[in-house]
Amino acid sequence: TIGVGAFPIAGAYSRWEDTIKDTTTADIDASLFFMVMLMDFNVSIAKKITDKLSLGVGLDLVYLKLQGDIEKDYRNSNDPQQPDYSSGIDAEADGMGVQGVTGFLYKFSPKWSLGAVFRTGAEFDLNGDLGAWFTIRRPDGQPIMDLEQKTNYYHEFVYPPSWGVGIAYKPTQTLTLTADWQRIDWTK
Repeated sequence: TIGVGAFPIAGAYSRWEDTIKDTTTADIDASLFFMVMLMDFNVSIAKKITDKLSLGVGLDLVYLKLQGDIEKDYRNSNDPQQPDYSSGIDAEADGMGVQGVTGFLYKFSPKWSLGAVFRTGAEFDLNGDLGAWFTIRRPDGQPIMDLEQKTNYYHEFVYPPSWGVGIAYKPTQTLTLTADWQRIDWTK
């Protein structure tokens, strides 16, 4: 049997924006955006060894994308010692890695079966861009100082190995009850 698939392993998205006034009556606009997406594209093959035992192997192409933006604007201060300013950081990176997968399925009876899987994990590079800026403004809004830095971003990402064991019980033809235990080796 040959199988292919694509599914999200994990993902998160957060956006926050707020405006407050401080003791100098300045307006402070702040925003934060963060996104992470981890996808799996896989191909696998399995062979029925006996009527009760099947073995399988596969390869997973693991894709990771990270993106983050932080911005702060400090405007309309009535304190001459505290000029208006803007600052922020933008980062975006992505990368791919390959992990191996192996597993088995053993059917004790027509109603009971046991399965297990091991995933090797993967190490791969994330590449992208990282930028930061800081601008100080005069009361009329014109920049006094405007600093901006951009650089290539590189990070070695370690996707940890994992394994799982599961059991299934089929009390009727149309109902299957399952339970499993999964473990991820975060020490890597």
